[in-house]
Amino acid sequence: MSFVRSSRLLNKVFKELGAASQVKNVATRTLSSTAALRYSDEAQPPPLTQFTEEEVMMKESVAKLANELISPLVKKMDDEHKFDQKVVDALFENGLMGLEVPTEYEGTGTSFLASMLVVEELAKVDP
Repeated sequence: MSFVRSSRLLNKVFKELGAASQVKNVATRTLSSTAALRYSDEAQPPPLTQFTEEEVMMKESVAKLANELISPLVKKMDDEHKFDQKVVDALFENGLMGLEVPTEYEGTGTSFLASMLVVEELAKVDP
């Protein structure tokens, strides 16, 4: 059975099981060609350079925290080889210690991209 035919069969099975609302289309392509995968418009993720409002707010608030609180303490923490308790407390207070932890477990449940934006902002003050 060809890949394209099996993909169409999967689409049919998903529709019969009522999973069509969760799975729009299984991407199909012929293995012997260089044709690009076909996605429905809804399945295409936004470009990584286009942030959501939540991601922009998180990036800006972490940048402010990093510049105002963490940056002045970086040398001291490096010299002592430990985190300052004020930094640890601020990270917990701002929900930055449970970024990818689901909300039902008291995390913030943010996306992987938002987590990377946080890490990037924190790294800017302590290269």
